[in-house]
Amino acid sequence: MHWSGYSNAFIGRTQTAAAHSDYRAISDLILSYDNRLLIKSGGAANIPAIGIDTSNNVGIGGIPTNSGSKFQITGGAFFSGSVSLSSN
Repeated sequence: MHWSGYSNAFIGRTQTAAAHSDYRAISDLILSYDNRLLIKSGGAANIPAIGIDTSNNVGIGGIPTNSGSKFQITGGAFFSGSVSLSSN
């Protein structure tokens, strides 16, 4: 499905490799938008659970606000099991 308007929005499955992006393989599911992509539930006042900005920075617990980070957690985080951190 493709919606046009102020920004392009697309959800679909690729039928050929590299369709819609150089990084997609056959049968990948794509959710794409030219602006921020937000995933949330609840009322309008609830902040997004996951936010992805136009530079593909990801925020958990809100929209990413630190442009120098690819991943940002707002609020508390709980980890079960091992956690590895890398500077790569």
